[in-house]
Amino acid sequence: MNGRRTMRGLGLVVLGLLAGTLVACGGGRERRAREPGAAVWATPAAVPLAAETAERLQAAGVVELFLEGGRIENGAGTVRVERLFGAAPRTVGRTMLVVRGRAPEGKSGAEALANELRAVVAEADGRGIRPAGLHLDFDPVPSGLQLIELLGPVRKALPADRLLSVTIPRTALGDRDLPRVAKLTDFWVVFLFGQRPGEAEEFSFWDFYRTEQDARRVDALGEPFLLGVSTLATCSRLGPDGGVREVRTAFRLFPLLVHRGLERVPGSLLLGVDCQVVELRTRSRLGIDGWRLEPKDRLRMVRAPVHLVEELERLAGSWGLARHLGQLFYRLPEAGEGLSLSGAALAAALEPGAATPEIEVAIETLPARSGRLRFRVHLQNRSDLPTEIAALEHNFLTLHAPGARVHDVDLGEFSRYDLARSDARGERRGVLRADEVRLFVPMLEAGAEIVSGPLELIAPGRSQRLLISFDFLLPDGRVLAPPATEWELGN
Repeated sequence: MNGRRTMRGLGLVVLGLLAGTLVACGGGRERRAREPGAAVWATPAAVPLAAETAERLQAAGVVELFLEGGRIENGAGTVRVERLFGAAPRTVGRTMLVVRGRAPEGKSGAEALANELRAVVAEADGRGIRPAGLHLDFDPVPSGLQLIELLGPVRKALPADRLLSVTIPRTALGDRDLPRVAKLTDFWVVFLFGQRPGEAEEFSFWDFYRTEQDARRVDALGEPFLLGVSTLATCSRLGPDGGVREVRTAFRLFPLLVHRGLERVPGSLLLGVDCQVVELRTRSRLGIDGWRLEPKDRLRMVRAPVHLVEELERLAGSWGLARHLGQLFYRLPEAGEGLSLSGAALAAALEPGAATPEIEVAIETLPARSGRLRFRVHLQNRSDLPTEIAALEHNFLTLHAPGARVHDVDLGEFSRYDLARSDARGERRGVLRADEVRLFVPMLEAGAEIVSGPLELIAPGRSQRLLISFDFLLPDGRVLAPPATEWELGN
């Protein structure tokens, strides 16, 4: 992986010299070359990137921020672009201004849109954003002929030093007019891995093999392109007939996993191809964490964990595509979208080495009567990387108090516990006069803190040695189980 990224870095240095130069293309138009490198997509409501995260992303090869800056509104004979941007955000390299919405119809609609987009770019310049170009993300995406009619006036209205790109859906790769579309754009964005909200669920879109085959089809069309990758987690509520009733991107998984009114659907993990799928169902009417569930409703979470993004990066670097510029990651999370990959999680995926959560344990001592020691445990994930879900063999915290006896356990936010006593060889022998307690959680979400209730020991002295260890399953199959640390309770 290091070798691949080193060579890619050299390519960025050499090819980066081409940025800002003009390259001849078909139809007599001069096009600007977009340098290779990855990009991230963000809405104005995205959680702002920390300075350190932006630096890590740039160091890992991210050269561009796709910032949603406008929404197309079509009225009775009018076309308007609602401005969404404010002050210049913290970015990574250049900024491409994204304008989304339904495309206007006819030649007059295209001309009106072009005039609006010219004004949008000028306003963005005035706010200090100074976009490197404009990206059009039409929904629904027009046919090739309609795109040609739309892009012609936009190309003329756009300042000569700005890039123009457009989203091309994977379903349109067979359109015979795409080569003519390429004469009006500088590069394309083609979403080939995962799905964006609003698309009909199709698990084959999360298949690395299909992604490669589609990427080769795009490459054969001759237009430089960014490969769109969905890093946005979704949770869908499905009715008894399997129909989708509601889709959310802002949700928490932990409260659903620990709720006694929900149960895991057997085999739901196998629904995903190269993604994570978790499915839960209820047998009765239930309200939880903002969800209103009817009997036999199901909740289905779909996401791309960090290790699959790492694997996609490795694979894409081996495909040898001539026109592939890099990946565009859709999108940075907004508030409440904790299961989607954050900027820090993306940086970890793009950096050398396997991304690993940072888990810490702290002990809070509590008042206790003579001969007893009381305390509370804080288990914290200080990273943006969640653990995997596990129910039995992993995802627990162990507290071992040699010579003492566990008297009382209040789970607090943990899901269950078990007790044991270790013999002279360290083997667990059962619960009689237990000196060890294991606290379990189904998973540890990114940035989460799990706090126990009061735990009480009967100790032979005024102080007690406490050995703390944990065992967590990670999404890539590794187990995070560092050596035990020691904590001194009491005086």
